[in-house]
Formats: sequence, structure tokens, C-alpha cells
Amino acid sequence: MFNEVTERLISASTLYFWGTDEIDEESKFWYKLFFKAIFFSAIILILGWIF
Repeated sequence: MFNEVTERLISASTLYFWGTDEIDEESKFWYKLFFKAIFFSAIILILGWIF
């Protein structure tokens, strides 16, 4: 599920910023790293706020 959401975010952001849905492998790696970092940061922030 997480990879599917990440793939959709990657394609949406490349379409928005560069007007194309073609993604090379290096960009795909960095996008996945970026979105995973945001996801885990949000979880840590929410858990820190609750506790």
C-alpha cells in the first residue's frame, strides 16, 4: 500500500513540476526517500504530540 501511494505521489509531482509523467530511476529513488522521510516524520510528530 505504501509503495502504491508513493508511486502516485511521484507521478503527480513530476506531472505538476515538469509536465511529464516519465521518471528516471535516480529521481524515483530520491522521491521515495523524500516521501518516506515525510511519512515517518509525521508519525513521530503525531506520537510526540499525543504523548
